Amino acid sequence: MTARPAAPGGTLGSDPGGGRRAGPGRSAVTGIAAARAAKQRLADRLRDHPAVTGVGLAPAAEGYAVKVNLRAEDAAVRRDLPAELDGAPVVVEVVGPARLEVAPPA
Repeated sequence: MTARPAAPGGTLGSDPGGGRRAGPGRSAVTGIAAARAAKQRLADRLRDHPAVTGVGLAPAAEGYAVKVNLRAEDAAVRRDLPAELDGAPVVVEVVGPARLEVAPPA
C-alpha cells in the first residue's frame, strides 16, 4: 500500500503554539533529527489509540516524514492528524493488525 499524506488542519499531534510549516521563505526539507523529534511527539499522543499500530519515519521527497501505521482505514484518525508536525510531513498507511513473527529455533 502507498502511504498518503494526512489531512490538512488535523488536531491530533497539532501544536497549539503553531508548528513550523513549509511555505514562502521556509524550507520543506526535514532533517532526521527534526523528524525524530516530531515522531516522538506524535507517538506519545497516539500511544493508546486503538487504530494505530505504530509511528515511525519514512523517506520523503525532501528529507523525512513521520509515518503513522493504521490497523484499518479510519477516516476520523486521518482527519485529526496534522498534515505536518514541526515541519515534518505526516503520512498515513493502512498496514493491517500488528502480528508477532517468531523465527524457528536454529
